[in-house]
Amino acid sequence: MRLVLVSLLLLFCSFNSCGAAYDIEWYRWLNGYPWLARYIIVVAERYDGVLNVSRMANKKSDEKKSPEFRSYEDLFDPIFPLQNLPFSNQELNIYGDNYDKYGQFGIQVIEFDNTGLVLTPNRSPQPLRAKQTLDGEKQRMVMLVAGEGKPGDYWYWLGQWFDGFPSGDGGDFTPALCHPHWDDGRYAKNSSDAYFHPKQKFDRKKVEADIGLFGCREWTYQLYRRPPHMGLQEFPPGPPYIDVTSYGGKYGEKTRIGDFLGWAQFDDPPRPVIGKHGKYWVCLHECPDGEKPGLIPDIKEWTGKRGWPMPKPTPTFPDSKFKNPYKPENPD
Repeated sequence: MRLVLVSLLLLFCSFNSCGAAYDIEWYRWLNGYPWLARYIIVVAERYDGVLNVSRMANKKSDEKKSPEFRSYEDLFDPIFPLQNLPFSNQELNIYGDNYDKYGQFGIQVIEFDNTGLVLTPNRSPQPLRAKQTLDGEKQRMVMLVAGEGKPGDYWYWLGQWFDGFPSGDGGDFTPALCHPHWDDGRYAKNSSDAYFHPKQKFDRKKVEADIGLFGCREWTYQLYRRPPHMGLQEFPPGPPYIDVTSYGGKYGEKTRIGDFLGWAQFDDPPRPVIGKHGKYWVCLHECPDGEKPGLIPDIKEWTGKRGWPMPKPTPTFPDSKFKNPYKPENPD
């Protein structure tokens, strides 16, 4: 019945100049879930490429007059923390076909209030707010919605919440706010391959080389392990920073910061986000003592003067680490 109503609405608009067609199902907002993220941080080895893809996608949406599945990256100004340094044009060539340059490495940070309203300056003609809805598989999608989020208002696909496996596993890193593209395929076959190529094997080495092994699960695992001075928590304590390094190779020797999305809760005090990108350590966000995002010249000196431990590889969480993760504990 619901699909019939949507079809009738689209047919009516096609004859009555309602403007762009849209699927009203995307505008069924979930009101029972509070907004959890104080900020999100989006990181990519080639952020200029991310911006170009965003511009092209939105241009096509403009041509179609479509409010759906728009790309938010072009609305915000990025930071390139390793640009304009003597080594900016050096090639980052950890894997054989990887020819990134240090200066291309970029980040975007978007801050919110506890209603989901975006506080970061942006180029949207209307205020942006994070809202949540269910997709066809009943997963919680997160969108940035322009205006009041009425049917037909622009919306930008920000991510989706991973709430754990039906088996009950995954509590160490859930709920996790995940990137809609990069994390789909980081831990198992992506949804497209699972549907169209069911016999295809998941290639973790390809993930390691393409986007890095560090993603939303690894970020959230660390996020929930606060250092002792940040107060009581249900998880064991962790270091006073979040290390976003993707440690590849046999012994974790291939260090880079791949493509990922991270976030922080409203009751999380400021906590530095750091990582080793090729040869260089860098602070990305909430750097200590008023430091701006950028190069950490000496990680031993940087941690030592604050009495902090040196970073070390953190666990990764591919689906293969879990036994029957998608099988419910108590199937009907």
